[in-house]
Amino acid sequence: MAQVNIIVKGIAMSYHKNDGLWKVIFPFGECHKVKFKEGSGDLGISLAEGNRQIRITTENAVSSFEIGENYDDFLDLTASYSHANGVRMKDGWEEAAVLMTVENGKFSVDEHTETQHLMLKENSVTLEPTTIGYSGKIEIDSERVIIDVDDHPEFPKVFDSDCTLIIDNDCEQGETRIISDFDMVYNVVEDAAMENEKFVVTKAPEKAEFPIVVGRIFDGAQGDKFKDPFTRGLPCHMVTISQTDNLP
Repeated sequence: MAQVNIIVKGIAMSYHKNDGLWKVIFPFGECHKVKFKEGSGDLGISLAEGNRQIRITTENAVSSFEIGENYDDFLDLTASYSHANGVRMKDGWEEAAVLMTVENGKFSVDEHTETQHLMLKENSVTLEPTTIGYSGKIEIDSERVIIDVDDHPEFPKVFDSDCTLIIDNDCEQGETRIISDFDMVYNVVEDAAMENEKFVVTKAPEKAEFPIVVGRIFDGAQGDKFKDPFTRGLPCHMVTISQTDNLP
């Protein structure tokens, strides 16, 4: 048996529809390439292409679909503090995102942010400052794990020994950036009732500072009201979607 861990990083929306499959939507563009990596030192293979799916299947799996106990630590895009009416797919979303399906896996938070984040609608706080899930981990225990990608010459790939694989949709500029690309989710989904409604995720100031200016970074000369803006967890983190009626 092989223990295969699949790390999911960067801008991504994960969900399930009670059918035994995990699904993850990766918006791509600019510095987000949906790279497949066989380990942390791998430069990766870009999978960012419209109308493409990644399918992760198993042979003789021991594990099964499971929700990790800390899965709720991710921000939920369809919670009471966000799109309470749910979201729906935008027309032509397939050109702007890659869909991944995974069977027989346990999905948990792999890393949390080291600083607190909050969610805003305009300048109103809808989610108070908290640490959130940054990256995810899908654990599979199976004789073989097969990863196939539509119309890609380097796939399928078969893994039959213990390994850690990475689907990396973080920005290639990494920690040199101080902004969040969370708004890329709105290239793919929109509020189910009000298409122009949007939320913003930003790092929480250390002291109350209102109105909060999204994307504003304070340095030491200005009172050091934000912690180090390059701390892991910004800019690009995962979210989940709990209301899935309108999703593929």
